[in-house]
Amino acid sequence: MKRLWLVLVFFTLIVSYGCKGKEKTEVYSTNEGSLEVKESGGETKEVKITTKEGTTVVKAGKEIPEDIKPYVYPGATAKKGIAWSVQRDKKQSGGLFSTYLNTEDGIDKVVAYYKDKLKDKNPEYYEMTTPNGKMASFTIGEKNRGGITVMLNEKAGEKGTEIHITKVSK
Repeated sequence: MKRLWLVLVFFTLIVSYGCKGKEKTEVYSTNEGSLEVKESGGETKEVKITTKEGTTVVKAGKEIPEDIKPYVYPGATAKKGIAWSVQRDKKQSGGLFSTYLNTEDGIDKVVAYYKDKLKDKNPEYYEMTTPNGKMASFTIGEKNRGGITVMLNEKAGEKGTEIHITKVSK
């Protein structure tokens, strides 16, 4: 009986492990192009859109896109599932990279860090206080040529700061 129980537990672990990481890809095609959707563990991880103009890939997950890693606040961690990027193929220019991060540090400390880190890039800086807490943003670059935006958000009654970093390249 004990052996049967151990075999059942072992089999259950193997089956459940296999289901968690199960990946699948579905492709939808029309005369205009195709849409490829990759899923893993029941969540959409990547969508690839291909048309005669080129290919765009949208990726979602916890991994922070390389293009915005230099702007990540030290010790901040990515919020699950909301780091994403849009990258076009080489025939096209441009891309969009974005992630949401959290830190336990207060917003004033985070603002001071970005003011110092970005001072040589002459960012546009805005700050305001709302009933829900303080907000601040840093924008680098020209509006029509892309750039980086770092948004900081303090939430009333919660510890820490939410950081949203977006990079647009054209």
